[in-house]
Amino acid sequence: MQLLTDAPDYGAQLLQICFVLGGICLLAFLVLRFGLPRLFAQGGKSVGPLKVVQRLPLEPRKAVYLVELDGKRILVGVSDAGPITFHQTETLEPEPPQDAA
Repeated sequence: MQLLTDAPDYGAQLLQICFVLGGICLLAFLVLRFGLPRLFAQGGKSVGPLKVVQRLPLEPRKAVYLVELDGKRILVGVSDAGPITFHQTETLEPEPPQDAA
């Protein structure tokens, strides 16, 4: 005759699995919410001579970028076919507002 104390406690094992899965889900949420945006942050800080000034999405796979490179501003369209340069101009400093006297 086998004793009932030798039987595995399925309730405790199920509770342990729920805690472990909950911890894994919480860890995945924290990484996706706080870790990845900091890793792939765009804007604010630019490294080197290239800076994306503005991005205008047109369609899911098409966008227009205003890029600053070595004192020049370049308007670039990007699609599945590749990048296309639309316009290039020298960067001008904004004029100070003049008082209407």
